[in-house]
Amino acid sequence: MYLKRLEMQGFKSFADKTILEFRPGITGVIGPNGSGKSNISDAIRWILGEQSMKSLRGSKTQDIIFAGTQNRKSLGFAEASLVFVSGRKMEIASFYMSDHEVTRGEYKAVIGSDPSTASARDKNENNPVNYVSWYDALVYCNTRSIKENLTPCYKINGSTDPSDWKSVPTTKNNSAWDEAKCDFTANGYRLPTEAEWEWAARGGESYTYAGSDDIDEVAYYKENTSGTMEVRTKKKNAYGLYDMSGNVYEWCWDWYGSISSGTSSSGSASGSYRCQRGGSWNYDAYHAQGAVLEVINRLQKGRPFLC
Repeated sequence: MYLKRLEMQGFKSFADKTILEFRPGITGVIGPNGSGKSNISDAIRWILGEQSMKSLRGSKTQDIIFAGTQNRKSLGFAEASLVFVSGRKMEIASFYMSDHEVTRGEYKAVIGSDPSTASARDKNENNPVNYVSWYDALVYCNTRSIKENLTPCYKINGSTDPSDWKSVPTTKNNSAWDEAKCDFTANGYRLPTEAEWEWAARGGESYTYAGSDDIDEVAYYKENTSGTMEVRTKKKNAYGLYDMSGNVYEWCWDWYGSISSGTSSSGSASGSYRCQRGGSWNYDAYHAQGAVLEVINRLQKGRPFLC
């Protein structure tokens, strides 16, 4: 796995959206004193979980937000993201996958409520559910499995029944939920591993996006929509799967952690973040590529899922 891309906007000196591409080989950052070189490493550390403002060369949280200049107003936010690309090879066992992202209607039928907050241009229950954390996804999968008399895949505190798991965590580092186990031999619903997701998205083809080199054929993204759209309305890929590029990001099972050529298809054994794939309606085309792996804190909401 190698670092492919860093995006920043509003982070320290990077007021405008700035994209840094890291090509194979050695990348050097060169500039005079005060040009913002150290802010790049600060952004990477912040994305990967650094919370000490002292370590980020500040004294308070607001110090990481662009503070303005004589000719430009300050901003009210800071955001940054990393993209990693994995080159490992492995054997992936056969698996089933829904041909579409979990919809708002499907989620509500299982959980009893629809948490979605993202804009939905056509405002119906066939839009993909959003504002769902990785923890929420585990609850949905096991609850739906039980409702359909299937064997649940996930176990927390020795139980596969979400009613025994207590409240879904809303803070970081919940040891019980972070130690969730997945029985990949069970026939219930689960999140795909990151490797399974990419295999399915590629569909046995070599396109840039899932099913085409023309993103507008297969994906809803920043340039062609202002909100989520009904699933299964774009072209499907060769495996018959819709919206593997764009519409909404999708959670995967994997931790973001150390990866080597020997890492199993279920991913790293530990980490601080969970993987997401596929891009979203409010992101640009780059994020919708089938080979791009991104990482996100497992508590961040707004991400739907396939199961």
